[in-house]
Amino acid sequence: MVRIAPEGVPPAQPLLALGASVLWALLVPILGWRGADDWALLHAVLLGVLGNAAAGATLQFGSAALGFPRLFSTAGWGGVLAVFNASLLLMLLGPTAGAPEWRAIGAPGVAVAWWVVATPLVIGLGRSPGPAAVRYPLMLGFVGLAVAASLGAIRVLGGETPGGVALHRTMGLVLGLGGVVLGASRLLLPTLTGVEWRQLLRLAWPFRRRPLLGVAWLLGGVMSMAALLVFLRPDWGLDATLPALLVAGAVALVVPPTALTVAAFLHWWRLRQQVPRGRQVPGIDRLLPARLLGAWLALRLLALAAWILAMGPAAAPNARTLALVAESVAAIGLLAAFLFPAWRARRFRLAAHAFEPS
Repeated sequence: MVRIAPEGVPPAQPLLALGASVLWALLVPILGWRGADDWALLHAVLLGVLGNAAAGATLQFGSAALGFPRLFSTAGWGGVLAVFNASLLLMLLGPTAGAPEWRAIGAPGVAVAWWVVATPLVIGLGRSPGPAAVRYPLMLGFVGLAVAASLGAIRVLGGETPGGVALHRTMGLVLGLGGVVLGASRLLLPTLTGVEWRQLLRLAWPFRRRPLLGVAWLLGGVMSMAALLVFLRPDWGLDATLPALLVAGAVALVVPPTALTVAAFLHWWRLRQQVPRGRQVPGIDRLLPARLLGAWLALRLLALAAWILAMGPAAAPNARTLALVAESVAAIGLLAAFLFPAWRARRFRLAAHAFEPS
């Protein structure tokens, strides 16, 4: 387990990115209700939900656990995130809003903003004294996502790229997403769940704490392995978009509970700084109770099941509508779970100050 020293980055910076990730989880069903196609929903999940959460978690834990210096001012970080997310929203809303030119404006903005986010993070990871098994996959992942965004922007603008859409998918899913997930699992899971993977070889439960987060990661890992298998076997004749859809499902299952736990950690740390010394503060698992995480996970699994039925070959006419309803409920539940630690921390802080000796 890596050592945590979270004072290097103001909690507001990673919370901005994690909050943007949660907002994109809300925007996914909104885009669906507006008639967005699977391409738009896929990019909303991969770039909006995953991209923001990966940047926020790496900014926090990269500095806290790997020891690279503070990279952004809070205003600068917020500005870059605003450009990235506004550009992504333009790119995805354009076709449904009858304004295809928005897509041509948004796609280059997404690529440029992501390079601005990724470059300092990659440099910081490269200079960090932290474990190479964590740093190098994250570096490859951020570069892979940036290259994939650049290739996508070129294609949106009408240009030709070597390898076409296949290279775009490979860079985004295999190098980008694969690197981020591998690095994040080595960085976050030991800290958040106390995982011991060798326990799986003994057919024993590997997670010493927060088992629900471990369940989400295990299920997401199974879906990702299935996506890789389908990607490597085009001779099976399955839909070419199936690997990307499986990965999107895995992201929707893994990233939000991880972001919720990281956000609860940040609220706990900020509470420690604000409450008078000598007073015990509630731990992370009191700020984010397991039953709340479990309720959201149940909603998420129901929504995934609804999407599987909606995208199957024998889907009922109203199956997509039911999937969007389930996705909307899961998104609202995620927002409530994200706000709950802040609300509970604020209540405790006000109570602590109210009982201070005058």
